[in-house]
Amino acid sequence: MKRHLSILFQGLVLAIPAIVTLYILVATVSWFDGGVRGWLGDFASEIPGLGLLLAVIVVYGVGLLSHLLLFRRFLDVAERLIGRVPLVKTVYGSVRDLMGFLGPREDRVQGAAVRVEISPGIHMIGIRTTDSEDGLKSAVYLPFSYMLGGFLVFFPKDKVEFIEMTVEEALKFQITGGMGGTSKEGHEISALNRLLDRR
Repeated sequence: MKRHLSILFQGLVLAIPAIVTLYILVATVSWFDGGVRGWLGDFASEIPGLGLLLAVIVVYGVGLLSHLLLFRRFLDVAERLIGRVPLVKTVYGSVRDLMGFLGPREDRVQGAAVRVEISPGIHMIGIRTTDSEDGLKSAVYLPFSYMLGGFLVFFPKDKVEFIEMTVEEALKFQITGGMGGTSKEGHEISALNRLLDRR
């Protein structure tokens, strides 16, 4: 009986993430497609998928236009105008920065995986994002495990040590509480072993 329960649990561990991911993707596509088709009216109401196709074409067109200098100047002016609206600038800036982080590697916000000394002998893994204005401290983002959010803390530079992990590996390890597995190359484990050897 115990063996069957173990197999059932393993099946749930594999199936639930796939089901939830598929559900979110289908719900998002259906919502997006329905919204665009509703905006187009009767013309596209009977053609499933047309709204999503048109949306992809428009987004792709915007991506092409972003390579034009004139369009970039227009975006700069629009962003300056948005920056004058208190609530809108906060939402827009947050979404833009998030998309920049998730976007193509050459367009991503630069950061580095680091470990920081919280107290003697106690360390945390985080993402170093920038330096303070006086250049004496580094801003390190410390994400919560299995939760959205985290803390942005300024540490003295001598308390911040760069580690041989990519930002993605460090975030995965920190957000999953060290239980999210490792990459095929084992970068996370090898990096953490090197950190422990130094202690």
